[in-house]
Amino acid sequence: MPHSNHLKILNQFFELEKKMQRIPDASALQRPLDRIRETFEEMGYRTHNPLREPYNETRTDVEASIVGNNTRDLVVTDVIKPIIYFKEGERMTILQKGIVICQKP
Repeated sequence: MPHSNHLKILNQFFELEKKMQRIPDASALQRPLDRIRETFEEMGYRTHNPLREPYNETRTDVEASIVGNNTRDLVVTDVIKPIIYFKEGERMTILQKGIVICQKP
């Protein structure tokens, strides 16, 4: 698969961003991270973090683990892997479904 190394890097980048949110004074690192993200976007890659978005069974861009027995009015409460898209011309395809945890808010 021609995108596999890029997907690995994008997933590690996502992990790094998640961990940085827990560090109080990590703002100095934001600019280089933004530049890395912009470079990947120029190459056609887009990542999407669906945290706090509504979830239902018809959603096809994520694979969800549901906490609890209720399957109505669920929200994405944790994102293990982001949704990764690749844009080529006008066409946008999903290269990786997001892996998420959902529960009732």
